[in-house]
Formats: sequence, structure tokens, C-alpha cells
Amino acid sequence: MQSYRYGGGMVNKVEQGDVSYQSGPGRFEAGTPNIEGAIGLGAAVDYINSLGGQWVQDHDEDLERYFLSQIQSVRNIEIAFPIGPQHLPIFPLVAVGKVDIGFVSRILSDRYDIALSSGYQCNQPLYRNSGINGALRVSMHLYNSRKDIDTLVMALTDLQDLLA
Repeated sequence: MQSYRYGGGMVNKVEQGDVSYQSGPGRFEAGTPNIEGAIGLGAAVDYINSLGGQWVQDHDEDLERYFLSQIQSVRNIEIAFPIGPQHLPIFPLVAVGKVDIGFVSRILSDRYDIALSSGYQCNQPLYRNSGINGALRVSMHLYNSRKDIDTLVMALTDLQDLLA
């Protein structure tokens, strides 16, 4: 089997015009392993475990209920697709008008310090077949609060006329 990446650690010997590689699994270990990524993942797992799975679930459900109750007050924006019975608090928002959703995302970032993903959320065929030219993706989790939702709703309320 051929390696798809090359780097230090996988090389056995280098000579003019010739390279020999380690045998076995070492042949596929290009460069330094992502040690800090593994340590970071461990810290993240420890943090979530310290909160408790039920707390995280309850928090997510609270954010979802609050978001859905607050976003209704904003004119000219709607949730792109029906919400299923089991899902994470992630909502694709679309403008009712023809405004470029990427432009709205930049305004939210530059003017309000709100970072939202904009585009097709890795599902362009669904959006295109639904006649939707991209969406703002609102993703909430344990690091968000109701205050974050209030800030987003206030910003979108300011931009209601642009969204028409």
C-alpha cells in the first residue's frame, strides 16, 4: 500500500535519488502525531463529564425552546426546514427576500460580533431543490447562553428591513 502523505518518522533512509520507508504501520505515520489534539480532546471530554450529560442535554433543550420563542419576533427571517423530533439546537435561517445571506453574515460579524456560518451547510442539493440560496446556521451548545440568543435576535431585528 502506498502512503498518501510523506514526512519525518516514516523514512528509513534517504540517499541521492532513493528513499526507503519504515516497514509496517510506521510507514504511514508522516510527521509528528497530533499530540496536542489528543490532549485537547481529553480535556474536552473531562470538561463535558464534569458537567454531566443530563446537564448538557437540559441546557441544549432550554436554549432551543428559548431561541424558537424569541426568533418568532423577527420579521423577514424564517427557519429553512421543518424541525424533526430529535435534533441538536442547530437552525438554518433564511431571509424572506433576495439578500445575499453571506452579506448578512458579514454584517452580523463586523457590526455585532456574531459569528454564524453562511451557505449551504454541506448540503447544496437540498437547498437548491428547495429553492433556497443559502442560509445562516445558528448552532448552540453548552458554551452559549440566553444572552447570546438575545444578542442575535436584537441584531436580526435591526436588520429586518435588509432581510425583506
